[in-house]
Amino acid sequence: MPWPLLSFVELGYPSLEVVEWFAYFAKTGTAAPAIDEWNRQVRTVLNDGNLREELTQLGLDVESSTPQEVAARVVSHQKEWKARMQSVGMQPIN
Repeated sequence: MPWPLLSFVELGYPSLEVVEWFAYFAKTGTAAPAIDEWNRQVRTVLNDGNLREELTQLGLDVESSTPQEVAARVVSHQKEWKARMQSVGMQPIN
């Protein structure tokens, strides 16, 4: 029998908020000029008014950032979620 779908509030976590976000990643060792060019092109596309409007109508907040900002966000989220999981007694598998 499948588990029932419960909200975080129903599970006892009334203040837990999860925000999804999306980013593009390159293989480790990819040359910085290639990453910079890819980032420039993605930012150009995301700044297109028509696409931005379509994404906004879908309920998405469109943001662009630098590769360094994405890396910092990943590290921040890893620390945040590690702390959250440990606070409820979860431990890493490895």
